[in-house]
Amino acid sequence: AGAFGGAHTLRVGYEASAIGVTYDAGSTLTDADFFTLRQRPTVGSLYVDDTWRAHPKLLARLGARAEVVPGARWGALSPRASLRWFATPDLAITVAGGQYTQWMHAVRNEDAPVRIFDFWVGSDRDIAPSRATHLVLGAERWMGARAFVRVEGWRKGFRAIPEPNDGDDPAIRGDEFNRLRGSAYGVDVLLRRLEGGRFGGWLAYGYAVAARAPQGAAPGASGLAFQRAGSFWPAQDRRHNLNVVGTWNVGRAWIASARFGYGTGTPFTDIEGEIVRRVYDGTRNTWDTGTRARDPEPVGGPRNGSRYPVFHRLDLGVSRAFQRGATTWTPSLSLVNAYNRQNTFIYTFNYGSRPPTRTAVSQFPLIPSVGLTVEF
Repeated sequence: AGAFGGAHTLRVGYEASAIGVTYDAGSTLTDADFFTLRQRPTVGSLYVDDTWRAHPKLLARLGARAEVVPGARWGALSPRASLRWFATPDLAITVAGGQYTQWMHAVRNEDAPVRIFDFWVGSDRDIAPSRATHLVLGAERWMGARAFVRVEGWRKGFRAIPEPNDGDDPAIRGDEFNRLRGSAYGVDVLLRRLEGGRFGGWLAYGYAVAARAPQGAAPGASGLAFQRAGSFWPAQDRRHNLNVVGTWNVGRAWIASARFGYGTGTPFTDIEGEIVRRVYDGTRNTWDTGTRARDPEPVGGPRNGSRYPVFHRLDLGVSRAFQRGATTWTPSLSLVNAYNRQNTFIYTFNYGSRPPTRTAVSQFPLIPSVGLTVEF
């Protein structure tokens, strides 16, 4: 619901949600139950938001969200606020901050390069809602009617981030997940030219640093102290990320497009060796009787202590529109990874060879494609 009164625009609302979650993982051959989870999480929330024109050059937005998760015996008030100062008609300065809550969690092994599906769980007595604090300071400058530049610096803090516990006991409910703390900060720059003329597109650059640590420890910043504190770089910690996108109207309904992406390497846990686990045979008082062959197991180094190589890729496209009566036919041709860059997707290791080898498996090769869009 909304209400307007002079310099104020007030909105109030509510949300009531109920979700069913059921997981059953086991083996029909051994009749073993690996993991069973059944949840019926519910949440209720109320929010209020007021946009206030406090001054011809100052726009304030104040709000709060009250949430209750009965199954977790949890409730909290999450305030948020932003101030936007129009220094000139073309220049605005923004400062914003707030508290945010997440009670449905996408719990995944972020260190795995391939995930078949996402694993969602709700907050309950054993899984607390996650909380985050956001702070943003930015400026936006318009350069005419169709171009602007925006610069934002930001910092975020996270609490109670659930992560699968590799050492959990299937017979005990409540130890399936570890709790992590997190922090992230960075700067984003966006230079945009709106579509409508012969050229449109944008250049977006981001610098970011993200860290995770056990719930009882504070995430570090960098270097050896970071590793000694039990902290680690999460899999999405990409320091430099650049995207350049452009479209050109080259005449006679021809549209050319290009996208260039560049990013520094993301973290991964390097494999430093292999071991074969021996099993003690109490009846013979020996280790491994030789009746069963055992595969070697990889031994990883520091968690996410290494990084993949730099990523970069160029995509090209061209299309041509044909008008036939009330129908528009637009055939198109595109090239993904136009110069066939061999970006590393994952490494495979072979410690059976002498010396041991590490082989890079690449992402997409050069992929041409043809398409047709029909509008009527």
